[in-house]
Amino acid sequence: MNRLIKILLFTSALSLFASGLFAPIYAVFVEEINGSILDAGVAWFIASVAFASLQYPMGKLADIYSKKFFLLVQCFGTALVFFSMMFISSVEELFVLEFFIGVFQAVGTPAYDGLFSVNIDRNRESQEWGTWEMVSGYSSAFSALVGASVVYLFGFKTLFLFMGLLALAAGAVTFAFVKNDGVNPLKMKGAFLRKFFRKKAGR
Repeated sequence: MNRLIKILLFTSALSLFASGLFAPIYAVFVEEINGSILDAGVAWFIASVAFASLQYPMGKLADIYSKKFFLLVQCFGTALVFFSMMFISSVEELFVLEFFIGVFQAVGTPAYDGLFSVNIDRNRESQEWGTWEMVSGYSSAFSALVGASVVYLFGFKTLFLFMGLLALAAGAVTFAFVKNDGVNPLKMKGAFLRKFFRKKAGR
């Protein structure tokens, strides 16, 4: 297993663990901000639709521009949402944050899958995807227990702080150890102009 795959597995474990801390006690939190079971379903629906709707366009962009950039947006954007959840007090605010969770997850997921796929070791594709599934499963399992324990002992604000710090850690590891693999979208205007003039010169 090569170094980059190991790094991606590690960052995936951090991200999945952070998100999984909240999942099993989601409905309990919704009730704490005076929401109903229906509100919990609507909030989850909003995040899921935002995520599904943006997967295809974000995947196309990640194939053109730097996948690392998209991963960083996901990690740091998700961390910001987790920290923001410490201060919400209404279902409407939760709906807004769930929308952004869906957006940030959609930004990074195709980029992660693409980066993992192109760097996977030849003739070990199934083994290394199996390793990813194992990491995903264990992360989700242990995070459910840890998340419930943290809320039981310290409350939801501590949980959201912990989630945000884990997401930041995933972003820091990505920034430090994942190599640049394309044009940064923040500089896409310059890249577009260079590409345009190259085409003109080739005519």
